[in-house]
Amino acid sequence: MVEGKNGYTPPADYRAPDFVRQWSDSATRGADRIEQEREQRTRDGERDAAQRAQDGQRALEQSSQDAQRAAGQAARDAQRAAEQLARDEGRAATSTAARATYDLDRSGEGAQRGLAYSHGSANDALLRRRAQLPTQAQAQAPSSAPAPPAGQVSSPGPAPTSPSAPQPTTPGVHPTPAVPKSRAARGPAAKNAAHLGQPGLGPGAAVFAGLAAIVAAFLGYWIPVVIAILFSMAPIKRGFASGAKGIAAAILAILLLASAAFVQVVQVLPGAFGSDETEVSTEPTPVGLEGDPIESGTLPEFTLQAGNPVGGFGEANLDVVLPEGDGQLAVLQVDDKVGGLSASMYSGDQVVEFQYLERATGGTARWLINTQAAFEQSFGDDPTSLVVDRITIMSEGEWTAEILPVSVLPPFDVALDGVGPGVYLYTGAGGEASITSSDYGNFAMTVHGSEFDYITAEIPEVEARAWPAGPFVIEVVEATKIDGTPLPWSIQVVSP
Repeated sequence: MVEGKNGYTPPADYRAPDFVRQWSDSATRGADRIEQEREQRTRDGERDAAQRAQDGQRALEQSSQDAQRAAGQAARDAQRAAEQLARDEGRAATSTAARATYDLDRSGEGAQRGLAYSHGSANDALLRRRAQLPTQAQAQAPSSAPAPPAGQVSSPGPAPTSPSAPQPTTPGVHPTPAVPKSRAARGPAAKNAAHLGQPGLGPGAAVFAGLAAIVAAFLGYWIPVVIAILFSMAPIKRGFASGAKGIAAAILAILLLASAAFVQVVQVLPGAFGSDETEVSTEPTPVGLEGDPIESGTLPEFTLQAGNPVGGFGEANLDVVLPEGDGQLAVLQVDDKVGGLSASMYSGDQVVEFQYLERATGGTARWLINTQAAFEQSFGDDPTSLVVDRITIMSEGEWTAEILPVSVLPPFDVALDGVGPGVYLYTGAGGEASITSSDYGNFAMTVHGSEFDYITAEIPEVEARAWPAGPFVIEVVEATKIDGTPLPWSIQVVSP
C-alpha cells in the first residue's frame, strides 16, 4: 500500500466516485469539442479566404474584360467619328475649292468685260474726234487763207487722211470697270486656296492618337501615351484654326488624351487617389456591447470579478477573480442574445471544466464553476493547480457575463420543485432527501457539501439519500424525459 497525501492511505479496493470520472470525462469531451470547433473555424476561415480570393480574381478578370470591351467600343466609335469628320472635311474642302474657282472665274470675266468696255469707249471717242476735224477745217479756210495770185495755180494741200475704220464693238454689252490684279488676288477664295495648300495632318489624326493612348494606358504602357500627346499638339492647333468641326475634333482629341493620361497616372500611382490594391473584406466587424470594434485574429481580453459584469460579441477571454477565494465555488451567469453558448474554464493552460448550452434562442445560463478546486480543498489538498483563473466564452452573438457568489442561488430548506437542469442552495438542517417525478426520464444531481455525492435515478423511481445540514450547493446536471424534453422533478427533505 502506498501512503497518500496528508498521511491518508486509501484502501486497496478504493475506487474514485462516479462523479469524479464523469467530471473527468466531461472535461475531456469539452477539450475535444473546443479543439474540434477551432479546427472547424480554421477550415471555415481557409475556405472563406479561398472563396474571397477566387471572387477577387473573377472580379479582376471581369473588370479587365469590361475595360477591353469599353476600349474597343470607344475605338470603333472614334473611328466612325473620325471617318465622318474626314468625309465632312472632304466635302467642305471640295465646296471651298469650287467656290474659289467660281470666284476666280467671275473675277476674270469681269476684268475682261471691263477692258473691252474701256477699249470700245476709247475707239468711239477717237472716231468721233476724227470725224469732226475735216468739217472744222473747211469752215475756217475761206476767211483766213489769202487768195492766190492771178495766173498762179495754188498747189493743192495734202489730201485729208481718211479716217480709219472704226473697230467693231459688241452690241448690248455693258462692261464693268477693270479690277486691278493686285486687288483681285486678295479675296476669301484666295485665302481658302492658300489654306488648302498648307502641309500637315488634321485634327482627325489627333483623335486616332487619343484612342491609341487610351488603349496603351489600359495595357500599362506609358511611352506610347507620351508620344501620342506630343504627336497630337500640331493637329489640335491646326483643328482650332479650321472652323467649327475642326474645333470639335480638337476638343475630342484633348479629352481622349487627358483620359489616357489620367488612367496612366492612376496605374502608376495607385495611392495618389486613395485606391488600394489590397483586398477589403466585406464582412461586418464584430463589436462589443459598447460599440467598440473587436480586432480579428486576437481575442478580446476582459477581467471578470464580482459586481463588474462584462460584455462582448462572439469569442472572448475572461480573466477570473473568484469572489470567495481559490478553493470555493462560484456561479458564472451569462446572458446571450442568439443561443448556442459555451464556456471553457482554464487553470493556466489546462482545461479543467467545460459547459455547453445549445438552444434556438437566447436567454440566461447559470453554471457552477471551480468545482474541482473546491473538491480538492474539501479533502485538505492543495487546489492551486485546479483553480479556475480564465474562462473562454464562445457565442454566436452578443453576450453579458457576470461572476457571482453561491449566496445568490435560489435557496430552499424543505422542498424544491424544478424542471430541467439548475443550481440551488440548500439551507436546511439536513435529513433524508427523496427525489421524485411525475414522468419518466433520467435524473442526475451533484451534492457539493461537506460530503460530495453524485445521485443518478431513473424517474419515477424514488431515490432517497441522507443529507447533512446546510448550507451547501446542489447542482441538477441532467433532468430529461424519454422524448428529450426537460423533466419536471421534486425534492423533499425530511428532518429527523
